[in-house]
Amino acid sequence: MKKSKLSIILLILLSSPLYGKENNQDKSQEKETSNDVITVKATSIKNKETFSSLLLNNREEIKGKQLEQIKTNTIGNTVSKVAGVQAEGFGPNAARPVIRSLSGNRVGILVNNLPINDVSFISGNMPIPVDMNRINEISISKSSEALLYGGSSSGGAIHLWDDRIMTQFPEKAISGAVTFNGSTNNGNGGSVNIKFSNKENWIFNLSGATKRVSKYKIPTRSKVGACYSYQQLKDHSALRDQCQVDMKVFTSRNPEAYPYISEFWKKYQVEYELSEDDKYTFKDKDYFSGIGYVDNEPNLRYKPGSPTSIEHVTPPKHYVENNNNEIPNSFLKSQSGNASLSYIGDDGYLGFSVTDFQTSYGVPGYAYLTTKTTRERYKPVSVSNSNRRIDIQGKHDHLAPFLRDSAFYYSYSESKDEELVGQIASSVFNTKSHQLALETAHTPLFNRLNGAFGINGNYRDLKTSGYDAYLPSVLTKEYGIYWVESLNLSPFELTAGYRKGYTQHNLNIPANYNRGRGQGSNLQNRHFDTSANTLALSFTPIDEWTLKLQQNISYRAPEINELYTHGPHYAYLIEEQGNSEFNTEKSKSIELSSVIEIGNFSNKLNLYKTDYSGFKFRRLTGISRGAGPVMEWDDTDLETKGLEYEFKYLYEMPHDHNLTFTLFGDFVENKSKRKLFIAGHYLPNLPNEKHGISIYYQHDELTAFSSATYYKKQKESGGLMYGGDMAFPSYTLVDAGIGKKYHLDKVDVSVDFIINNLTDTEARPASSQLKYLVPLPGRNYGINVKIDF
Repeated sequence: MKKSKLSIILLILLSSPLYGKENNQDKSQEKETSNDVITVKATSIKNKETFSSLLLNNREEIKGKQLEQIKTNTIGNTVSKVAGVQAEGFGPNAARPVIRSLSGNRVGILVNNLPINDVSFISGNMPIPVDMNRINEISISKSSEALLYGGSSSGGAIHLWDDRIMTQFPEKAISGAVTFNGSTNNGNGGSVNIKFSNKENWIFNLSGATKRVSKYKIPTRSKVGACYSYQQLKDHSALRDQCQVDMKVFTSRNPEAYPYISEFWKKYQVEYELSEDDKYTFKDKDYFSGIGYVDNEPNLRYKPGSPTSIEHVTPPKHYVENNNNEIPNSFLKSQSGNASLSYIGDDGYLGFSVTDFQTSYGVPGYAYLTTKTTRERYKPVSVSNSNRRIDIQGKHDHLAPFLRDSAFYYSYSESKDEELVGQIASSVFNTKSHQLALETAHTPLFNRLNGAFGINGNYRDLKTSGYDAYLPSVLTKEYGIYWVESLNLSPFELTAGYRKGYTQHNLNIPANYNRGRGQGSNLQNRHFDTSANTLALSFTPIDEWTLKLQQNISYRAPEINELYTHGPHYAYLIEEQGNSEFNTEKSKSIELSSVIEIGNFSNKLNLYKTDYSGFKFRRLTGISRGAGPVMEWDDTDLETKGLEYEFKYLYEMPHDHNLTFTLFGDFVENKSKRKLFIAGHYLPNLPNEKHGISIYYQHDELTAFSSATYYKKQKESGGLMYGGDMAFPSYTLVDAGIGKKYHLDKVDVSVDFIINNLTDTEARPASSQLKYLVPLPGRNYGINVKIDF
């Protein structure tokens, strides 16, 4: 990060409280409620939040109109326009969130306070078993939440909230909502939700949703221009792999450069399996045992001064020819259903829920080069997920004079994930998991000290099968216990917490199991002791300004893909080798944040730095096999640093017309403290720096918005190819929309028109794993209709 950027932001950070000291807190809170803006500082305890998360106070919320404007088919793409957050894309149907350049095993995804125990951390093309149609609120923690959930959230967490278990009573005995979503380039879908209550204690809730996409349209060809450049393809074998192009480049001896034809070659060509290149020689004689030297035959094709070798290049041939202006193999089918029963009393609630989720979609542009599933060379790749989950959760307030509340959360899920080559299952993952979390908060001590104590556990039984399975079956058990306290010494507030955990991986390997080859073939059971601690100091010199400095330290246990992968991983076009000798990964982060609210103006700034010891990542080896380049899991010491900002101003016009202007952006870099083979000092797929502006208009029930987000060209990402990767150009994404809510006799009807990628820009995010093969979808016109009754 450039020093000039840091200097400017630090100057703003320190001087911004001087803009004014008007105390208009009530007005500010009213502004936030009406416009559904992102809020940082919690003002009340909500049923959905754990008390410990409120004490840490690190989350930002997206809900209401703002969520409806940015919601997509994937979690990653939905939150990707938030400062500090991007998406690790495998096409429009699969994208995990990236927080401050980190994803996968370090960024937790939770539904209603419990982590999702899926296999998408193994491969980003795998589905996350959540129906985005049913999500009504998202909370984002860009700081570590390892204190609460362990090392899988050491890089932050995304919290998803839905109504699978009701915690508040509806106003009517029978109520609900029906939605319809139609679009020109994002498929069609809909949902229905019906709630039945006896107006006293019981609520029965039924809901379902469906989504269908046949294909996504794009403004140009699917593959990047370099995939059609003869010279670039000829010069870079790794580019040919990324582009999925067959093109043979090899050299042979030039017969015209050699004056003689070898007599030895003539006699022993068949016996010694000599090649055509052995036919020509500079020597005028060959030696034969028992005979002596024999004159070689002159080469009649000899031309003095000719080059000694000839380069041969076969015409480039794409694995699969794609149609222009569409993303190949980009279909999506998903559906979900939920039934729940809740009891709500004066002192808490208890709920039971059953959820079924089914999805299947194509992975754009992928066809397997080498696979045991079929003798045909190239087949389209798709994935499917079938997930059934049971949730039980409850909360009780005022248990005793010294207890504020206690809550518990439990889930059991069975999930089947498949990677399909054509119609044949290449890799199959069957997962059964139990998750339990308990937390108790005490009442304030001396009117100053608030705290909570919690335990959580995770049991995951993963069984693998399929012709190309690259992971063994593994049983994972995780346990953790934590304590967090917050001391109010106004204008200071001190928050501290500690966690102790344990992780165990037990292999289930049959006698005839193929362990593969290379580093990943050494498979063994592992167990790890983990821990995390948090220390934060908040300073609120005036009501309008809070400055916070916090430090997080955590030790993360390696995940099973880092330890045990050992074969072709076609989603990444590589052969992947884990390392079961890994030890825990340490992260130490420090963050300075500022929140200012002065009248109708608000400002948020975050400056952070994280140092990793034993950071786990895939490293190129320089070896290639049938599946592509061989990559091994390795570790290094890594430094991540960056900055995020947001400025917001509400302009109030006469007759209740309001305009909200928002300016936001982020910078991030991660750098290895040792030079990495091929990649250099930077890790691959580092996200783009981004800056954006949005305008939100509201008058009574009429709303409108427009936003533009600029993504800067990424020049500091680590290489995945000899000779350097391509630097993809910068781009700007523009969205707009307008909507209105109508209050009819017994129903409320909301109608919203939205345009995504208004300028039909070809956008290839630097963090996307498929950036050589597919861009983001092109322009989309959408209509969303919601009927509340």
